[in-house]
Amino acid sequence: GAIELYRRYNARLTSCDALFDARADNLFTMLNRVSSDLGSISERLAQRARGEEWNPETHAFAATTGDGNDRGWFDMRADNLFHVSRGRMYALHGLLQGAKADFADVIDNRDLADVWARMEAHVAEAAVLNPQVVSNGRADGTLAPDHLSVMAAHVLRARANMVELRGILDR
Repeated sequence: GAIELYRRYNARLTSCDALFDARADNLFTMLNRVSSDLGSISERLAQRARGEEWNPETHAFAATTGDGNDRGWFDMRADNLFHVSRGRMYALHGLLQGAKADFADVIDNRDLADVWARMEAHVAEAAVLNPQVVSNGRADGTLAPDHLSVMAAHVLRARANMVELRGILDR
């Protein structure tokens, strides 16, 4: 299946029998796919963390129903979501470092280095978040922090940088 095809492709790359084409359109495609994945991650984090949301009909905040919302230290599944997201950001950081080397000419020619560095920093910051106990508290909570929202903020900043990179590449 797919694993065997991947292994054959890697073997062909190793023996210089395959071509990896580091063009701007390929970088655009990669960033597009990763950006979609980051959107999914941030949405899952936000859904679990959101305890209230604005209701435009009543012009007031209303409690939302959902698993774990604002349970603080007592959300026993917040840590699973947090650490899965953290692991994905760790893996993405490695992927971005490899892509930066592979697409160095594109990054240099399109003057993407500053935006790329900001994107990579946001991903790295998310990957190193490691609270001893994950809390799913209120966004303005004092005793129970909202680690899920903190992770989501880093993910969204990285995604915003990816969207900016895609915009530059699409010109």
